[in-house]
Amino acid sequence: MKKILLITFLLIPFVGFTQTIKPIDGFLGIKFGSSKLAAITSIKARGGVVISNKKDELLVNNVKLGKRSVETLIIRFVNNKAYQANFWFRPDVSGHAMDMYNEIVDDFAGVYGSGEVTKKYTDPYSANGDASELELGLLSGKIDYHTDFTDNNNNYIEVEISPIDSDLEIGVSYVSDALTQESEKAEDNKNKSDL
Repeated sequence: MKKILLITFLLIPFVGFTQTIKPIDGFLGIKFGSSKLAAITSIKARGGVVISNKKDELLVNNVKLGKRSVETLIIRFVNNKAYQANFWFRPDVSGHAMDMYNEIVDDFAGVYGSGEVTKKYTDPYSANGDASELELGLLSGKIDYHTDFTDNNNNYIEVEISPIDSDLEIGVSYVSDALTQESEKAEDNKNKSDL
Protein backbone atom coordinates (compact mmCIF):
# COMPACT_ATOMS: atom_id res chain seq x y z
CA MET A 1 0.00 0.00 0.00
CA LYS A 2 2.82 2.39 0.90
CA LYS A 3 4.55 1.64 -2.40
CA ILE A 4 1.41 2.42 -4.37
CA LEU A 5 0.99 5.73 -2.54
CA LEU A 6 4.65 6.58 -3.04
CA ILE A 7 4.49 5.84 -6.78
CA THR A 8 1.27 7.84 -7.09
CA PHE A 9 2.79 10.86 -5.35
CA LEU A 10 5.89 10.63 -7.52
CA LEU A 11 3.86 10.55 -10.75
CA ILE A 12 1.49 13.42 -9.90
CA PRO A 13 4.03 16.18 -10.64
CA PHE A 14 4.83 14.67 -14.04
CA VAL A 15 1.19 14.31 -14.99
CA GLY A 16 0.34 17.77 -13.69
CA PHE A 17 3.13 19.58 -15.54
CA THR A 18 3.18 17.70 -18.83
CA GLN A 19 2.07 20.03 -21.55
CA THR A 20 0.95 18.81 -24.93
CA ILE A 21 1.57 21.22 -27.77
CA LYS A 22 -0.14 20.51 -31.07
CA PRO A 23 2.31 20.18 -33.96
CA ILE A 24 2.10 22.85 -36.63
CA ASP A 25 1.56 20.66 -39.69
CA GLY A 26 -0.82 22.72 -41.80
CA PHE A 27 -3.74 25.15 -41.85
CA LEU A 28 -7.50 24.89 -42.48
CA GLY A 29 -7.19 21.12 -42.69
CA ILE A 30 -4.56 21.46 -45.45
CA LYS A 31 -1.35 19.68 -44.50
CA PHE A 32 2.01 21.17 -45.45
CA GLY A 33 3.08 19.43 -48.66
CA SER A 34 -0.48 19.12 -50.00
CA SER A 35 -0.91 19.66 -53.73
CA LYS A 36 -2.55 22.77 -55.15
CA LEU A 37 -5.55 20.69 -56.26
CA ALA A 38 -5.99 19.30 -52.72
CA ALA A 39 -5.77 22.85 -51.30
CA ILE A 40 -8.34 24.18 -53.78
CA THR A 41 -10.69 21.28 -53.00
CA SER A 42 -10.39 21.93 -49.25
CA ILE A 43 -10.87 25.69 -49.66
CA LYS A 44 -13.99 25.24 -51.81
CA ALA A 45 -15.42 22.71 -49.32
CA ARG A 46 -15.20 25.48 -46.70
CA GLY A 47 -17.01 27.94 -48.96
CA GLY A 48 -13.82 29.75 -49.96
CA VAL A 49 -13.43 31.37 -53.35
CA VAL A 50 -10.16 31.20 -55.29
CA ILE A 51 -9.80 34.62 -56.91
CA SER A 52 -6.32 34.13 -58.36
CA ASN A 53 -4.54 30.90 -59.30
CA LYS A 54 -0.92 31.49 -60.26
CA LYS A 55 1.72 28.78 -60.70
CA ASP A 56 3.02 28.90 -57.12
CA GLU A 57 0.30 30.89 -55.36
CA LEU A 58 -3.41 30.97 -54.63
CA LEU A 59 -5.31 34.06 -53.54
CA VAL A 60 -8.48 33.19 -51.64
CA ASN A 61 -11.46 35.08 -50.20
CA ASN A 62 -14.51 34.10 -48.18
CA VAL A 63 -12.84 31.81 -45.61
CA LYS A 64 -12.71 31.83 -41.83
CA LEU A 65 -9.83 31.01 -39.53
CA GLY A 66 -11.50 29.83 -36.37
CA LYS A 67 -14.40 32.21 -35.78
CA ARG A 68 -12.89 35.15 -37.71
CA SER A 69 -13.56 36.05 -41.31
CA VAL A 70 -10.37 36.43 -43.30
CA GLU A 71 -9.97 39.46 -45.54
CA THR A 72 -7.42 37.69 -47.75
CA LEU A 73 -5.63 34.33 -47.71
CA ILE A 74 -2.51 33.66 -49.78
CA ILE A 75 -1.25 30.07 -50.06
CA ARG A 76 2.23 29.55 -51.47
CA PHE A 77 3.56 26.38 -53.13
CA VAL A 78 6.94 24.98 -54.08
CA ASN A 79 7.01 22.06 -56.54
CA ASN A 80 3.21 21.79 -56.13
CA LYS A 81 3.49 21.47 -52.32
CA ALA A 82 1.82 23.95 -49.95
CA TYR A 83 4.42 25.44 -47.62
CA GLN A 84 3.05 28.78 -46.43
CA ALA A 85 -0.32 30.40 -45.77
CA ASN A 86 -0.79 34.07 -44.95
CA PHE A 87 -4.12 35.17 -43.48
CA TRP A 88 -4.97 38.88 -43.23
CA PHE A 89 -7.58 40.38 -40.93
CA ARG A 90 -8.86 43.93 -40.50
CA PRO A 91 -10.79 44.91 -37.40
CA ASP A 92 -14.37 46.02 -37.97
CA VAL A 93 -13.76 49.15 -35.92
CA SER A 94 -10.78 51.45 -36.39
CA GLY A 95 -8.57 51.58 -33.31
CA HIS A 96 -9.32 47.98 -32.27
CA ALA A 97 -6.43 46.26 -34.06
CA MET A 98 -4.48 45.72 -30.84
CA ASP A 99 -7.51 44.10 -29.21
CA MET A 100 -7.93 41.77 -32.20
CA TYR A 101 -4.20 40.96 -32.19
CA ASN A 102 -4.32 40.05 -28.48
CA GLU A 103 -7.44 37.89 -28.97
CA ILE A 104 -5.82 35.99 -31.86
CA VAL A 105 -2.60 35.45 -29.88
CA ASP A 106 -4.67 34.15 -26.94
CA ASP A 107 -6.55 31.77 -29.27
CA PHE A 108 -3.28 30.33 -30.60
CA ALA A 109 -1.77 30.10 -27.11
CA GLY A 110 -4.74 27.95 -26.09
CA VAL A 111 -3.87 25.46 -28.84
CA TYR A 112 -0.07 25.67 -29.23
CA GLY A 113 1.13 26.87 -25.82
CA SER A 114 2.72 30.20 -25.07
CA GLY A 115 4.46 31.88 -27.99
CA GLU A 116 7.57 34.01 -28.14
CA VAL A 117 6.59 37.67 -28.05
CA THR A 118 8.66 40.33 -29.82
CA LYS A 119 8.14 44.01 -29.08
CA LYS A 120 10.71 46.37 -30.62
CA TYR A 121 10.40 50.12 -30.25
CA THR A 122 12.26 52.75 -32.29
CA ASP A 123 12.58 56.35 -31.08
CA PRO A 124 10.54 58.33 -30.26
CA TYR A 125 8.34 55.40 -29.16
CA SER A 126 8.84 53.28 -26.05
CA ALA A 127 7.09 50.57 -24.06
CA ASN A 128 5.99 53.26 -21.62
CA GLY A 129 3.68 54.94 -24.16
CA ASP A 130 -0.10 54.84 -24.01
CA ALA A 131 -2.45 53.06 -26.45
CA SER A 132 -2.58 55.98 -28.91
CA GLU A 133 1.23 56.18 -29.03
CA LEU A 134 1.38 52.43 -29.61
CA GLU A 135 -1.04 52.75 -32.53
CA LEU A 136 0.91 55.68 -34.02
CA GLY A 137 4.19 53.75 -33.67
CA LEU A 138 2.68 50.68 -35.34
CA LEU A 139 1.20 52.79 -38.16
CA SER A 140 4.55 54.48 -38.79
CA GLY A 141 6.41 51.15 -38.78
CA LYS A 142 8.53 52.20 -35.80
CA ILE A 143 7.15 49.49 -33.53
CA ASP A 144 7.49 45.79 -34.39
CA TYR A 145 4.92 43.65 -32.60
CA HIS A 146 4.59 39.93 -33.26
CA THR A 147 4.27 36.55 -31.55
CA ASP A 148 5.77 33.31 -32.87
CA PHE A 149 4.61 29.77 -32.08
CA THR A 150 7.20 27.13 -33.09
CA ASP A 151 6.94 23.34 -32.97
CA ASN A 152 9.64 20.66 -32.71
CA ASN A 153 10.06 20.57 -36.52
CA ASN A 154 10.72 24.35 -36.65
CA ASN A 155 7.39 24.90 -38.38
CA TYR A 156 5.86 28.07 -37.04
CA ILE A 157 2.93 30.41 -36.86
CA GLU A 158 3.57 34.14 -36.66
CA VAL A 159 0.90 36.58 -35.56
CA GLU A 160 1.82 40.17 -36.41
CA ILE A 161 0.23 43.59 -36.40
CA SER A 162 1.28 45.87 -39.23
CA PRO A 163 0.27 49.01 -41.12
CA ILE A 164 -1.69 48.93 -44.36
CA ASP A 165 -2.98 52.06 -46.05
CA SER A 166 -3.81 54.33 -43.12
CA ASP A 167 -4.93 51.55 -40.79
CA LEU A 168 -3.61 48.45 -39.03
CA GLU A 169 -4.17 44.82 -39.94
CA ILE A 170 -3.32 41.52 -38.31
CA GLY A 171 -1.44 38.88 -40.25
CA VAL A 172 -1.22 35.20 -39.35
CA SER A 173 1.37 33.12 -41.21
CA TYR A 174 1.69 29.33 -41.10
CA VAL A 175 5.11 28.23 -42.37
CA SER A 176 6.74 24.84 -43.01
CA ASP A 177 10.46 25.16 -42.30
CA ALA A 178 11.59 22.25 -44.51
CA LEU A 179 9.47 23.32 -47.49
CA THR A 180 10.53 26.96 -47.08
CA GLN A 181 14.14 25.79 -47.41
CA GLU A 182 13.14 23.86 -50.52
CA SER A 183 11.51 27.02 -51.91
CA GLU A 184 14.63 29.10 -51.20
CA LYS A 185 16.82 26.49 -52.89
CA ALA A 186 14.52 26.42 -55.93
CA GLU A 187 14.66 30.23 -56.11
CA ASP A 188 18.48 30.18 -55.88
CA ASN A 189 18.67 27.58 -58.67
CA LYS A 190 16.33 29.67 -60.83
CA ASN A 191 18.41 32.79 -60.25
CA LYS A 192 21.62 30.93 -61.15
CA SER A 193 20.05 29.52 -64.32
CA ASP A 194 19.03 33.07 -65.33
CA LEU A 195 22.69 34.18 -65.34
